[in-house]
Amino acid sequence: MTRRRPQPAPTVRVASAGTGKTTSLVLRYLQLIDEGVALRRVAGVTFTRAAADELRQRVGEAIVQVRGGGDYLGGLFLASAGSEERFRLAAAELEGALLTTIHGFMIAGLRLNAPQMGLDPGFTILAEWEAQALFEVELTSLLLLAQDPAHYLHGPARYLGNEAVPKAVRLFQKRSLAERLTFGRSAEDVALSRVYEAALNAFDRRLGATSLAPGEVERRALQLLGVPRARERLAERYPRVLVDEYQDVNPLQGRFFERLAEVGVALELVGDPKQSIYGFRNADILSYLDAADHAEKASLGTNHRSDPGIVDGVTSLLDRLHLGDERIQVTPVATKHAPRLDLGIAEPSRIWIRRVAVPEPLVHDEVATSDLVRQIDNLLQHCRIDGDPVTPADITVLARTANTARRVTARLTELGYPAVQFGGTSVWGQPAATDWKRLLKALVP
Repeated sequence: MTRRRPQPAPTVRVASAGTGKTTSLVLRYLQLIDEGVALRRVAGVTFTRAAADELRQRVGEAIVQVRGGGDYLGGLFLASAGSEERFRLAAAELEGALLTTIHGFMIAGLRLNAPQMGLDPGFTILAEWEAQALFEVELTSLLLLAQDPAHYLHGPARYLGNEAVPKAVRLFQKRSLAERLTFGRSAEDVALSRVYEAALNAFDRRLGATSLAPGEVERRALQLLGVPRARERLAERYPRVLVDEYQDVNPLQGRFFERLAEVGVALELVGDPKQSIYGFRNADILSYLDAADHAEKASLGTNHRSDPGIVDGVTSLLDRLHLGDERIQVTPVATKHAPRLDLGIAEPSRIWIRRVAVPEPLVHDEVATSDLVRQIDNLLQHCRIDGDPVTPADITVLARTANTARRVTARLTELGYPAVQFGGTSVWGQPAATDWKRLLKALVP
């Protein structure tokens, strides 16, 4: 009989872009070290190897800072008295600590329990394209054998005809979407289920105990958590798991972490549902939302990346739409400060947008030209930036087309306003302009 661990509620931190997600993970590592948690007992899980390497590097740099001065990032973290030895041990353990991808963590668990799972501890990992190629080989071989009327797949293969291969391959590509496939009762569903399951079984036999593909790593990892001694061993080895980019887990990965929590592993999940981008890899935002519904939630609400004027403008727009009382704070960081885009500044760090109807051709439409000139004159005469008057260099006019931009530039120059045209998408391509376009597209009809 295995021990039943207490089940702490997972912690979910919502970390929007620019709010210091990686820094929050580094801080969490420092806090755990300060509390006496050994790094060898913490699994750090990220979405890519590059992100895992970066996190390891930044944790190492943070440990060096703490050991040198007792704090990190100017007091953002302060080590407790008497923690010197804990941070010394952490520095020694960091190189061997597990900071890896989701599949890397699953592989570590499988290697830890290889005998119980019927695997060679030194099993190799296939690329997904290799796995699909092997599956197609096994599938094609079965369909060739099924041409014999006595073969058990003869009827299903004949029913599916030329659709057997593409339909079975599509199921194989999407196998991370469900722990178990459930087929309908139609003749086509029955035929496809028999062909697919036979090919998948043949594929598993071909891999044997010495090779696994990414999808099979996920399936075997879920099976591991169904073996009492194996899951207990994994929970003892890594009682605390920090998972980054959780919004991009697929359903099998999400179920794996759910079961880890069920056996008492302390999960800390970081993600942002607005940044879920890996649907083409079977990512499912519902896994994140379900975890958030059953977890202790916290939000990182300070934007350290965007231009202050952009954030103020977004906040002002959200206020007008009555979407709640939350405010977005801004802490400028010189190394990440986005280029400033001024669309007519009415006061410091406040961006005003004026939509001006400019029919073609502008040069013949005195009403539209006069409206634009009036607004420019108003900015030049009455508005100030940090106490200084607005100049023509502080004003950007965005035109829908390059042709319109040329006409606007020519007309303003003709009227005595110094104007310079930037070519093509130079203004629209700036990160600040891109942020505004997306926001307005989402919120303004």
